[in-house]
Amino acid sequence: MAIVAILAVAIVPVIASARQNARISKMLQIMEALKTAAVLFYADTGQYGMLTTKDNFAVNNNLLADDGITGWDGPYIDRKFTADDNPFGSIITLYKAYPVPFDLDSDGIQDRGMGFPGNVIGFEVDSQEAAQKIDQIIDQDGISGFWRSRGRCQYRLSFDIFPQRLFVFIAVYDNQP
Repeated sequence: MAIVAILAVAIVPVIASARQNARISKMLQIMEALKTAAVLFYADTGQYGMLTTKDNFAVNNNLLADDGITGWDGPYIDRKFTADDNPFGSIITLYKAYPVPFDLDSDGIQDRGMGFPGNVIGFEVDSQEAAQKIDQIIDQDGISGFWRSRGRCQYRLSFDIFPQRLFVFIAVYDNQP
């Protein structure tokens, strides 16, 4: 009986870590799909696209449906993501302007202010550990200039409207140097 208890204590953290890594991997796949869609949308229209999984959020999901934008040649993703697609169980949003300030090149100077045009993906996670792992994967080398090829990540407790919720924001595309 003692051997079973010792094995259980050793295996539970391994299983939890594997589940966390699988959820992070799925979220990164969604991020890549949205990033590709955002770049193609901008190439066709010269505008930044927007998409959200929140049904009652009054936004334009123009990566899926033509709303009269000149040059639109989509759909740019095959279906609308839902909160069920987020392995952390919350909304996923592709913003068409920076929802938070960003230091893109890790020099300590804010490169993009809130509201600056560009595509940023935002989603909620369930732990600081998950946010840190995603941040490390996206920003792993810290070399300036490479954020355009992989994105740039930061995480923080959310806005006042969602107190005590941890959100990850990944800058994926803007056309400014």
